[in-house]
Amino acid sequence: MDSALQIGVRRAGKDAPVFGIGSEVQAPPLNAVVARIAVQRAAEVAFPDESNGAARGSFLSHLAAHLVGRGHALASARAFPAAIDLFRDATAIAPERPETWHNLAEASFHAGDFASGRTAYKRAATIDPGIGSAWLGWASCTYQLGRFREAIRILDRALLIHPENVKIHFAMAQASLLLGDFRRGWREYEQRFESGTYATENGGYVHSLAEIAPVWTGESLAGKTILLHTEQGFGDAIQFARFVGWLKRERGTARVHVNLQASLANLFRYVDGIDLITRQELDPCPPFDYHLAAMSIPSVIALTNEIIPAGVPYIHLPAELTEGRRLAQDALNVGLCWRGRPEHGNDRQRSMPIEALEPLRGVQGVRFHSLQLGTDSPAWVMPLRETGSDWLRDAAFIANLDLVICVDTAVGHLAGALGIPVWLLTAFAPDWRWQLKRRDSPWYPKHRVYRQAKPREWSEVIDRAVSDLKLEVLRDSR
Repeated sequence: MDSALQIGVRRAGKDAPVFGIGSEVQAPPLNAVVARIAVQRAAEVAFPDESNGAARGSFLSHLAAHLVGRGHALASARAFPAAIDLFRDATAIAPERPETWHNLAEASFHAGDFASGRTAYKRAATIDPGIGSAWLGWASCTYQLGRFREAIRILDRALLIHPENVKIHFAMAQASLLLGDFRRGWREYEQRFESGTYATENGGYVHSLAEIAPVWTGESLAGKTILLHTEQGFGDAIQFARFVGWLKRERGTARVHVNLQASLANLFRYVDGIDLITRQELDPCPPFDYHLAAMSIPSVIALTNEIIPAGVPYIHLPAELTEGRRLAQDALNVGLCWRGRPEHGNDRQRSMPIEALEPLRGVQGVRFHSLQLGTDSPAWVMPLRETGSDWLRDAAFIANLDLVICVDTAVGHLAGALGIPVWLLTAFAPDWRWQLKRRDSPWYPKHRVYRQAKPREWSEVIDRAVSDLKLEVLRDSR
């Protein structure tokens, strides 16, 4: 076999003779540029007749597909650098195929290389504008790079081509809310129930409720009962629980029923204003006059920063729950949470290794407590007293802390709802609710926001927290 053809076959993979053109040749991986030259040479050797261009094209197409297949296997194992190498070779072999660019973009995004991901997504969308996920990825990478207004322009173009793509609408909602465009942001947020996977899982539930009573769109609630149902994550449910009391104070609602995730039921017994709790998929819902997803309230009332019901606490725990968890007062008691759920779509950006918090260890006069489930704590952090998820138990412990320092997870929402000071360590491209260029939060008056100056760079964030914590210790000792 021609040596160049052997190189082309070797680069394609080590699983077999490739497409019947030769035997396996064992060798280390090649530089991608050399590999591309070798593949082209392999095609020329295998199909020297220029009139046989179709066969040569088929050979290259099949070779690209083989590289993509191997790349997918590596990406599934989260071996992103190796997958990227294969996907990049596939784009060189078959640059006219949008899916090769899309695969490269996906792996780059998950590896945290947003600049490369943005370029590859853009190429895929340019070749085939009908691939909605390419537009979404292009905008998402642009967002992660901190180019938020540019991301909105990309999404605007995408919606002209894909007006019914719920994920693009949802991304537009998040970007708009981040930049303070509440009118558009809340309107776009409501598109989540229209079609797609989210609507299948949640919109079907909403439509079944509509058969019992209408959706609340702002009508008088005086003397009425409204059913609010939670959605998305635990933190979302806790954050928007504030509107239960608001509905009674501001709209004269007679009764508020809340239908929620079963694991939150015990905690929500202590949320201001709830008259009845039912657990999703477990308990029947008694009669009600209106219903609404709790996260749709902002759209109905045209919520802005100025009218967010930000009073805390709005979860009041009785003394008998908290007294048994009192902590020694000879030091500042600070809770730490450094990781969210790994399955969260943005967890790679929002979470950090515990080692990143190591500089906090040097602050004297502080006792650190882990609020992190499912992982061991270092020796300088006191471990959780109990294992297993129990929101009410966690709330009773957090209520005895002086401060919580955490990444953007439900722990921060729980502490905020309890009225405990929170130092929120947030990613360079933050979640919409933390907005931009502010150290406070319109949602939680006792939150202080520490923002990354660069993507995935935590050291400067932690250094600022260390300096501020030393000041807190001085104040506490006076």
